[in-house]
Amino acid sequence: MIPTRKPSPKEVADTRKYVANFIDQPDFYNEPLAYRVPKNLSKTFLISKTPPWCSPDEWVNACWYVTGTICLLQRKAKAKGKKDFFNVPLHAATLRKTLGENYSSFIDHMKSADVGLIIRTGDYYPGLQSTQYSLGTDYRDQPGKFRPITNPAIKERLARWKHDDWKEQKQRLVDYYYITRWLYSGKLAINMEAALTELPGYRERKVSVINNSNWSEEKKSRELQKLDDELKRMTKHITCFDPSVGVKVDDRGRLYSSVTKINSILRTFITYDGQEMVCIDLKGSQPLHFLFCTRQEFYSKTDEFSLHKLKPEQAKHVMEYTNVKHLKTVYKTLSIILLKNTQTLTDKGFQLPNFATIIREGRLYEHIQEYFELHYPTSKCCNSRSKAKLWVMEMFYNKVVRFGKQKVKHWRILKVLFPEVAALITILKAERYQDLAHLLQMIEAKMLLEKVCKNIFNANPSIPIFTVHDSILTTREHASTVKEILLATYREYLDFDAQLHDKALNPKEYTDTVDDYILDKLKLARKESKNRAAA
Repeated sequence: MIPTRKPSPKEVADTRKYVANFIDQPDFYNEPLAYRVPKNLSKTFLISKTPPWCSPDEWVNACWYVTGTICLLQRKAKAKGKKDFFNVPLHAATLRKTLGENYSSFIDHMKSADVGLIIRTGDYYPGLQSTQYSLGTDYRDQPGKFRPITNPAIKERLARWKHDDWKEQKQRLVDYYYITRWLYSGKLAINMEAALTELPGYRERKVSVINNSNWSEEKKSRELQKLDDELKRMTKHITCFDPSVGVKVDDRGRLYSSVTKINSILRTFITYDGQEMVCIDLKGSQPLHFLFCTRQEFYSKTDEFSLHKLKPEQAKHVMEYTNVKHLKTVYKTLSIILLKNTQTLTDKGFQLPNFATIIREGRLYEHIQEYFELHYPTSKCCNSRSKAKLWVMEMFYNKVVRFGKQKVKHWRILKVLFPEVAALITILKAERYQDLAHLLQMIEAKMLLEKVCKNIFNANPSIPIFTVHDSILTTREHASTVKEILLATYREYLDFDAQLHDKALNPKEYTDTVDDYILDKLKLARKESKNRAAA
């Protein structure tokens, strides 16, 4: 049983008010607005291309906004390591809020041959993809320059949009009051001096591993550049660490803060009120949350974890993708995956150990590694647990043919290993391959943030908790209680105990942590290199 009590309405109201008071409303209507645009894009040129249906001031400011937005999205895509970072989506709803109802006229004129400010690089697919754009060839790879937004109409629309966005974000943070209250407590801190002192040693160890690898000189150079960029981010995260700044909740319910942004190896230097912390992590969280998709309730219209409740649009697409008779067959097949009776599963023709059994035991990645070693002894694809984990993530999150023939072969292996799982993945990716990743993130957020953390608050409001997606951080004093509640909450929905891994966050653990971190990062880099070669 989950230890719980009913918090008084006053206690809840006071906590919500406490969180709300920390979220200050910026002065969107009076603060200066500026966008970084290509330096060679001159105001004189834009004025000379002003269309007859608007004023030069409105036209120039619209160009600053559109080109600045494209540059911003390109920088974000590049930082995430996307190869095709030049092509970015411009959402019609956002353009309408900023440029008005005639936004399409602005866009058409900007991409006209006479202006050549932007280029359309991808088509619009309803419910799937916004129209893709890139800067015109004359404005690519140019240094940037900030240009202010001065047009009253555009500035007012931007301010109203940001204000509405802020109101929605504030409501989300207040709804998570039992977690966000701790971020505003002022007691979470990082040992800045100790963390900064360790960075040179981290760089030295990683440089040594890169230089001793069998990569080409070009590849080594790229990895060293990525390392320098990583160290700059790490330094910034340490020196600017402030849990109360930049807290937000995304559309899938995931909570972001300084704790989630900082590198995992640097969390060993974080303390709460001077106390050492413990990180309690769900083992194999993505496959574990995938089991929610195998519950019969997932396909009802009333269950809180049903597809219809979580993602109504995706539920509609799934129903359109295949006929009801086929779906019922799939549901019936999948529903018995969760049966505990081994003999029943054997009678139904399942080869054991099955997917759910392996998840219960917390050894999915080890099972896949063993399978590859037995049937593909020369393959290095899954010759370690970390590589097997990457393989599973690719099967869940990527397109089947994203990296060429090699991944198609791996998909066939998954269909042999877990045919029912492969069938369900196919259905849930029917409309967009990203849908499954988003769905699993929503399930994770609903379980960890809405269920587990709320139960912790109900059991003992004095337990400090901080989340990093599929992990919960707390003080050593309360670690056992948090684990007990976490296990009980998952048992309520999946009928078995999830596998947990807990680790003390203290500088003494730093050396082992950083060595494992470097090893994992380099394995990922090698895999990405092979994927590019196979594409």
